[in-house]
Amino acid sequence: MKELVYHRQLLPALDRNATRVGFHDGDYHGTWEQHGDRVLRLANALRTELGISQGDRVAVLALNSHEYLELYHACYLGAGVINPLNLRLAAKELAFILNDSGTEVVFTDFLFSGLLEQARPELEHLRTVVLVGEGDVPHDVKYEDLISASKPVVPDEPEEDDPVVLMYTGGTTGLPKGVLLSQRAEMLNLYHVAVAIGLGDDRVYLHQTPMFHAASMAAVLGV
Repeated sequence: MKELVYHRQLLPALDRNATRVGFHDGDYHGTWEQHGDRVLRLANALRTELGISQGDRVAVLALNSHEYLELYHACYLGAGVINPLNLRLAAKELAFILNDSGTEVVFTDFLFSGLLEQARPELEHLRTVVLVGEGDVPHDVKYEDLISASKPVVPDEPEEDDPVVLMYTGGTTGLPKGVLLSQRAEMLNLYHVAVAIGLGDDRVYLHQTPMFHAASMAAVLGV
């Protein structure tokens, strides 16, 4: 029986905790039900509005936010392969990663849209830039417009071997190297961390690690 896919983790948690507030992010205070609705709308929009298929790369170049978490969860439900981008990249490094990964859609905020614009003339695959939050900066579509125009549809369940996240290494010699991880690998890592630190429905924590970093993975998935 297929068990090591994120559907089996997230969807029961949404039902189990529907009315509980699960997320505080500045002025945003979302219940699990609200979170699930937004995640499913986003997953549907990735497929129907942005043309992303399972296996296509979706990059994020933005600060930590509840929108970033929604992007993780939508992609882990099979809506695409998330490619979290290091916020310390130079434009040349950014262009290399986006070209090497074949990324077609980038989600960014007003702080990093300028960096993306510097790299954009060199990008070979990029079709759409989605602006997370507000700002008078170049973009093709706003994140909240995607959410509001979409319907909450549960994606088809992926396979355990399907790729789900593409991380690029740092601190190495030469150019960054992409590391592609599967549903199974990520779920096993999540279970190991949950046992080690006792993740549970009643636990509250402050997320401080940059969400582009591998050190964030268990926390952003630990529902």
